[in-house]
Formats: sequence, structure tokens, C-alpha cells
Amino acid sequence: MYHSTTHGPARVLPSPQCHAEMCTLRDDASLVARRRHYHARCEHRHSTGPKTGMRFHHHQLEKIRKHQSAHAAEASRDRGGAPHLDPSMMAELNSHGIELHNPEAWPPEATRHLDTLVRGPVGRPSSAWGEFPRALAAALPGFTVSPQQCLLHWRLVINNGGAVTGVRTWSDVEDARLNSLVNMFGTKWSAVAQLLPGREPKQCRERFLNVVDPSKTRKAWTPEEDELLLRVHDRVRNQFARTAKYFSDRSYNEVRPSRVQCVAAPPLSSIARIIQIVYAWGRMCSQPGCAHGQVLLGPQLQRGAP
Repeated sequence: MYHSTTHGPARVLPSPQCHAEMCTLRDDASLVARRRHYHARCEHRHSTGPKTGMRFHHHQLEKIRKHQSAHAAEASRDRGGAPHLDPSMMAELNSHGIELHNPEAWPPEATRHLDTLVRGPVGRPSSAWGEFPRALAAALPGFTVSPQQCLLHWRLVINNGGAVTGVRTWSDVEDARLNSLVNMFGTKWSAVAQLLPGREPKQCRERFLNVVDPSKTRKAWTPEEDELLLRVHDRVRNQFARTAKYFSDRSYNEVRPSRVQCVAAPPLSSIARIIQIVYAWGRMCSQPGCAHGQVLLGPQLQRGAP
């Protein structure tokens, strides 16, 4: 299987032929390649050696995909964080309340003031996007902007499209945008991430399934659910992604090990907890010649004693 890049996007051919332009890894007459390889869709070409002029290629499909993903991310930043959209798609985005970045609406002084607000006095980026429009309007009379525009402008222009990580970096504004994108694109996480600057598809998927998804309940666990959780855990053990499938209204985070431990081990009484702590401390102090182990546990319970 080889990729053809002569027209349109790369595709896998059903025959061992390569139709890429100026490919030196094939027979000119039969077009049959000597070995498996994949060409990039961009205009990057080899500049030296016997492959001079041939489109960039690699023998691993994953590396070519990473090469193309880098181009897609760069093009997305140049377009304001949005893929190439036709008028009908733009209208659908507007109907879902999803804004696109409008860099022309930002004068230089507003950009500088937004950067100051986001970084805060300690230099740690804040995610209070809902508060920044009021602060900007107070500092710059007549300047109005939405919370989504603040988020998009800082992520794309000030942060230069860089990745944003950490649970505390999510905000209500970004969660609402994520929910609207999922309502529009479904579980096409790559399309969702293209319109959520600074986020990877995996981040969008995990945030939506574990936090944002409105179909997941946040109510207290019932005794019947606890019993089912223990039965499923006995069957699949620590495969919590599989465990979550048995609970249609619970997220993965709600069935993680902490929940299983809470159900399987009821809280200890105060006296039992004190005994447990004293016993553990005595075990740590039961080295030969340690007086603490002698006092707490007695010579017969010291480590290594018969």
C-alpha cells in the first residue's frame, strides 16, 4: 500500500504502485515501488542527494501523519483557529453560539491589557474569561468584547497557539464552547479541537466525557450502584474504562479506584484508626535495637523476630 499525492489528499492505493510526483523509489515503467513508503501532501521536497526534487517521504505512516498535523496546526493558527469553512458552516456555528476569532477587533493596547489581566500579579495564567470583558471595558472606554473573544485572542495571538494543560485551566466559558462544539460535530474530536485553540483532541474528549457531558449525573451514589460497582470490579478488576460502561449516567472519574476503595472499605472508627496508625509506626520503628518497637509492639512482634 502506498500513498498517492498527485491530486487531493493522500490516499492508500490498492496496488503496490506509487503515483507521487518525481518518486525515485519506483520503477519508471511499471510504477511499482521497491519498498513501502508514504509521501507528504505539502510542498516539502528533498533538497540534496538522489531524491532531490521528490516530495518529502517517510517509511512510517505515523511520521508522515505527524508531519501533516504540524502543517494543519500552523494553518489553523493563520486562519484564526478555524478550519476552512463554507458559508453554511459559518451560519451553523453562529446558530450554536460558537464565535470565531476576530483579530481586527483588537487594538494593540487592548491586547496588552488582556495579557496583563490573564497573567495576573503572580504571573500565573488565569482562566476567568467571563470577568475580563468588564475589566477591559473599564480600562478602555467604548471597547466591548465577549468572553469567547478574550479566550481566542489570548490563546491564538498572545500565547501563539501553544498547548494549554492542567485541570484548573478549564473554565465555564471554555466548557460551554466545548459542549456547543460537541453538539455540532459529535465525537469528531479532531474537528472539535480545531475550534478550541490550545487543546488536543484527547483533552477535549476526556473533559467532555468526565466533566461537561450533560447526560452524566452528579448525584450521590445509591446502595444498588455501589453493589453493582463491586460486582463489576470483581470481574474486570482495575479496568475502570470498562467499568464505566456499566453505568450509563456515570463518568470514568466517578468509578476510579477512589470510589471502589470507599465502597469496599467502610470508614474506620476513631479507635480503629488510631490502632492502625500506631501499628504502622511500630512496624517502621521495629529495627533491631529500636526502643520504639519494643514499647509499642513488644519484642515478639519486632521485624525478623521468631
